[in-house]
Amino acid sequence: MEVKRKSDEEKLIGMKELGGLKVKVTKDSYLNTSRGVINHRDLRGSREEEFVEWIPGVISARRIEIKRGEERIKTNTYVLTFDSPTPPSEVKAGYLPVKVRPYVPTPMRCFRCHRFGHERDRCRARERLCEMWRAWA
Repeated sequence: MEVKRKSDEEKLIGMKELGGLKVKVTKDSYLNTSRGVINHRDLRGSREEEFVEWIPGVISARRIEIKRGEERIKTNTYVLTFDSPTPPSEVKAGYLPVKVRPYVPTPMRCFRCHRFGHERDRCRARERLCEMWRAWA
């Protein structure tokens, strides 16, 4: 159920019974959260747990890592999950005001047929296609 006012939301969350039947009302975790990306050179030594502690409204944080050869390098870029449908435009990480960019996830891609929208485990292609061939097609 979708409501426009905070007061209506609080009434629904508090409901224990509807039409004589017992009900359990919870917020939708997908629709009521959002993700944003922050990046600052002074955040390199920070731990992910610190963002949940420092920044109000952050429920989880994940550091972006890049791979160079066999080595995994931790960057100063973090993906934050907020407890609101839209992320704020800026957060205060300790004493630093940091801009929040929208998070755009990488699309799901099959590494068997190289098409988007499904993964290798659910691929119906009969044979594996060469990645170079897909780029030219």
